[in-house]
Amino acid sequence: MRRYIFQKVNAGQNRLHYITNNLLIFRFLLDDFQVYAIDTIGHPRKSAETDLSPRGYDYGKWASEVIDELGYEKMLCFGGSFGGGILAKLMCYSPDKVEKAVLIVPSGINNAFPVSSAKMMIPLIQYRVTKKEKYLIAREKTKEIFKLNNLGRKLLKCLKILILIILVIIIVFLLVRAIGKYLNGKTPDNGINESKYIDVNGTKQWISIYGEDKDNPVLLYLHGGPGSATSAYDYAFTRKWADVYTVVTWDQRNCGKSYDEGQNNVVLTYDLMMSDGKAVTEYVLNYLGKEQLTLLGHSWGSYFGSNLALAYPEYYDCFIGTGQLVDMHQNEVAFLEIAKSWVGNDSEGLELLEKLSPDSFTEEHFNARNMLMKKYGYDMMVDGTDYNMPATVIFNPYYSLTDWVKFLQVDYSVYMNFLMSDEFEKFSLTGKNEYKIPYYNINGDRDYQTNYKLAQNYFDEIDAPYKKIYLMENTTHGLLESKSEEFSEILHEIAIE
Repeated sequence: MRRYIFQKVNAGQNRLHYITNNLLIFRFLLDDFQVYAIDTIGHPRKSAETDLSPRGYDYGKWASEVIDELGYEKMLCFGGSFGGGILAKLMCYSPDKVEKAVLIVPSGINNAFPVSSAKMMIPLIQYRVTKKEKYLIAREKTKEIFKLNNLGRKLLKCLKILILIILVIIIVFLLVRAIGKYLNGKTPDNGINESKYIDVNGTKQWISIYGEDKDNPVLLYLHGGPGSATSAYDYAFTRKWADVYTVVTWDQRNCGKSYDEGQNNVVLTYDLMMSDGKAVTEYVLNYLGKEQLTLLGHSWGSYFGSNLALAYPEYYDCFIGTGQLVDMHQNEVAFLEIAKSWVGNDSEGLELLEKLSPDSFTEEHFNARNMLMKKYGYDMMVDGTDYNMPATVIFNPYYSLTDWVKFLQVDYSVYMNFLMSDEFEKFSLTGKNEYKIPYYNINGDRDYQTNYKLAQNYFDEIDAPYKKIYLMENTTHGLLESKSEEFSEILHEIAIE
């Protein structure tokens, strides 16, 4: 009885002379076997030009269909190189169609992961050396290897899709961010929109200038802290004043966009900060062609600003303090007393109270103070913001990605040392009551970060050409963020007085 051989030997190309040579090599089989030499589908020569994926079992399915079309239930098979890989896939797809198979350097092994390749190659080498059939890989083992290989390819495909999705998200994000930055970076008609670094006492410090009408009076905004620059988001509320003021924001020495690691060894003092404030004021007045400007300070900025207004009244048409700080030691003593009323017998609160040390400022003291305010609903961000903070940060026209990296690298220890130093105490407003310019206060009635009652008492003692205080109801220290609309209305009222 004649036996039949399904033959496929090549490296992926159906060259006529190559197939002929292969048949000649195996001519000794022709006396006992009827040999079928198949042109691989999708390759040159006479089979269909349909391309099949070398991954998965498409070629195995094709070989199975060829055997069916030849009219056999099973055949003896041999193949080399790419043909060997096809036979390996055939044994996985339709093992019942293969009576026996000879694979000569099958390319299918190369598609496997290293672990899978080792599992196949080591037994093959052992069989080559010993000729013992126990080292031959069984069909089921081969099938498992190809399944593992196929699973790996599917996982790789999923990973590629995931990476593609992430790249698309990043590209869309950067595109949308660029559009938002462009829109926020536009200059109003007859207005001004600039940002720059200026020389201040041997350092580069950053300011922004924004206004809808260059003829409007100028307002210099002093952020809090000390060292807590707000340039990452403050344009969201300062631009609400830009119809009545040309607003200048300033990242003070060695913080925010003015941060310079090389300045970390510079000791901050009262005289140095006052000199910086004077220099920035003079630059702004000269650059914008004004004789005086309005000075507005929040928190530490109110402490700093009050001292500037007292020392250099000729530069300012009025001072506006918000979240007004009067004396740091008095402020912390008052906080301890009010915190006791919040805590009562709460054991967790009592533990935090024990960490307060109003006579000796430490990091532990400030951390405990902030935790107490948060726990009992008095922290500055308890009411969130009345504008979209994530969008504000993302579309900030002044911040590049490099600026954000720099922002996250700021070393706050310089300002913490300043806060705990005798130099900081020199900013105390105790006994400094004589103002030569109008004085305004805007405070929240739930602000105990800078105690609003102490600010009220200080206001009552002030002697100024004109003074007025505003108390925003149900408002904590974060009035610029949580009540920016209401704050803006008050500022507009002050502007037209």
